[in-house]
Amino acid sequence: VAAALHEWAESRGLTLSVHTYWDRTLYHPDDLPYHLYGKPSRTNGKSTAPQKEGDTRASSNSIGCNGGGRGEEGEEATSERGDGELQEGAASLPACVDLNPARFCDVPNVMTEFKKITQTSAPVRPPLPPPPALPPLPAPFNRAPSSSSSSSTQLSREQLFGELPASVMQVYEAAGAVPALRRLEELVGLSYRKLLEAEGEEQGKEEEEVGQQEQQEQQHAGPADPRTAFPFTGGHRSAQQRLRYYLWGAPSPVPQGLQQQPQPQQQQQQLRQQQGGLPDRMRQPACLRSTHHDAPVPGAAECGCPGAVGPGCTACLPPPPPSKQPPLLGFNETRAEAVGVDGSTKLSPFVALGCLTPRQIAHEVEQVRLAAAAGAVEACMTSPAAAAAAAAAVAAECDWLLMHLCIRDFFIFTALKNGEKMMGEGGIAGRTVSWSRDEGAFSRWARGATGLPFVDACMRELAASGWMSNRGRQNVASCVTKDLRVDWRWGAELFESLLLDSDAAVNWCNWNYFAGVGNDPRNRHFKTVTQGIKYDEGAVLAATWLPELAHLPPALRHQPWTMSEPE
Repeated sequence: VAAALHEWAESRGLTLSVHTYWDRTLYHPDDLPYHLYGKPSRTNGKSTAPQKEGDTRASSNSIGCNGGGRGEEGEEATSERGDGELQEGAASLPACVDLNPARFCDVPNVMTEFKKITQTSAPVRPPLPPPPALPPLPAPFNRAPSSSSSSSTQLSREQLFGELPASVMQVYEAAGAVPALRRLEELVGLSYRKLLEAEGEEQGKEEEEVGQQEQQEQQHAGPADPRTAFPFTGGHRSAQQRLRYYLWGAPSPVPQGLQQQPQPQQQQQQLRQQQGGLPDRMRQPACLRSTHHDAPVPGAAECGCPGAVGPGCTACLPPPPPSKQPPLLGFNETRAEAVGVDGSTKLSPFVALGCLTPRQIAHEVEQVRLAAAAGAVEACMTSPAAAAAAAAAVAAECDWLLMHLCIRDFFIFTALKNGEKMMGEGGIAGRTVSWSRDEGAFSRWARGATGLPFVDACMRELAASGWMSNRGRQNVASCVTKDLRVDWRWGAELFESLLLDSDAAVNWCNWNYFAGVGNDPRNRHFKTVTQGIKYDEGAVLAATWLPELAHLPPALRHQPWTMSEPE
């Protein structure tokens, strides 16, 4: 990213200062308890004592600062004039975070040890505040529109940034990777170009019938496939809305337009109700209820944004009315489910793209914890035992969610520790395994044609929507590595190409684990049929993504080979 920014500036006669900041993990690298991991961390002989955000004494990054989306390891770019004079505020930017692999040599190899030590000993820094204002653009880009100037002297967006890709095909063409797109389409059995072309044709037909503003809204109104378990648009505002809904509750988690299609989550809830209703722990406690639709979320602090309220941070958004049970209250109960919009937080794509940071999530989770405690204190006047139990249940779910953010940190720091070794055939552990290079078996797995309904439904869901549940990912990875014995790196690369929440560290470390070449001593082999029955009892996933099985009862959708001759 930094190189691209420098190239852009140089082509326009500018010099550019690119500065990185670290907000990719819940725990800052400078705050990790290295001395408790076994021995003090070695980083060029310098101390790794925690430093304040923006401390310019941090050592320089000897292996380069890899850029990510805004809010991860993003680039804070400050343009310089031709004479080298820095724009105002550039000199106060913090130094690069030290990402030398030697610094992380003592990070535990096993996740449980990392969680136990880090969660009890490392602080979580507050989220970085939004910038109060952006510095002015340098000349000639700061030229104000003038009625006296001709249109030829005005710089358009295309002149500033060049022509932006308008389709998947154009992205691959710009990267010189069209053969890769063709290979991907061949593997999964879908034509992404045709889908986009059809969408463009349909929009062209409607152009005469709707106004420009309405058409723009339709273009961004949700996903192309109504079956998806991730029915959200991208961007910071959508991320904040999802976060607030999941933690506090809101009237409707699904964008308008998808409600006409029955959602897998609704079918799962109907199944639970037939089996006796929701567990008590998943009911909304009184400490998080509100009788007013416009009641503010307890604990939401002022953001300090200048001027009018805007979308710059969490507090800038109006809190949703907690008119239903927040999905957070069932996190530990539903996080392993294979279907449903609210079966998991659905925050990982936003975090992977930098629309939301782990620290922002943690901050909001702590606000929920405080609100539950405050509500419990008020409710103690009538029912002390019930109030305390409700607050404890909320706190337990908060702990579960924060623990999963810590697990994500473990993968990132493990990747920083091991570098490209985690992408080698022998993985982090360097184990020698005889892998198959059977392209036919891999192709059947990739397009969802193995004959195992749970695996096939998960793979078709991934190809069509870019999403797959955590439980599904574990099972399909186990299938291709343990049952088919196909080179695990093929699976990792396919996931990296298709997942909405693709993150190199999380993706490759997980594949190391399931291929048996990671640090974890366990070598798991999942029974995919049993797993499908356990985590999707109603076979909703198979009914949704395998139309050839949709007419069968759940038991036969899980095991169609058990059908009798008359059936």
